[in-house]
Amino acid sequence: MLNWVSNFFYRIADRRLSVRFFLLELVFLIVIWPWCERWIGLPESKTRLLDVCFGFTPDMAYQMLNSYGDPGRHRYAVATLLVDGVYPLVYTGLLVFLLTILLSGIFSESSRWRMLNLWPLAALAADYAENAGIFILLTNFPDRLDGVAVWASIAGMAKWTAVISALVLLILLAVKRLYNRIINNH
Repeated sequence: MLNWVSNFFYRIADRRLSVRFFLLELVFLIVIWPWCERWIGLPESKTRLLDVCFGFTPDMAYQMLNSYGDPGRHRYAVATLLVDGVYPLVYTGLLVFLLTILLSGIFSESSRWRMLNLWPLAALAADYAENAGIFILLTNFPDRLDGVAVWASIAGMAKWTAVISALVLLILLAVKRLYNRIINNH
């Protein structure tokens, strides 16, 4: 199954599709997320959304949830369903297509290393698990669900670890492609 999914991305990946996902990523980072943060009404510049934290304790989560206020929690729940329901697909698509393009120029079709293009799917799964936990926390506030807070925190850390490692992999593969190009031209 994973081999089929990996090969599917190799069949459809091209630079135009990567550029489209990159432009969508920019729209989210420059327009949509800043608007969402203003709409949610974060009370002070130090307050962040739980999504951007690399881990949090249940006490930290409930302190943050309390600081959002009732309208902020409601809006955050809506944003979690709508905006953060789509955004993981955007950054995952971008990472998958970039990895696919870079890997296809380094490894032969028979190499198992080519399946590294699926690594961003780990971030996608973890992000959706984190979003589910945050949504449950938001919609059940002020009831304390410490187990759900821990689950959301662990899922968030897994998401960030997968995203950062995918970015490191992208950099390494880009350097390898550049090195191969330089060596082959001499």
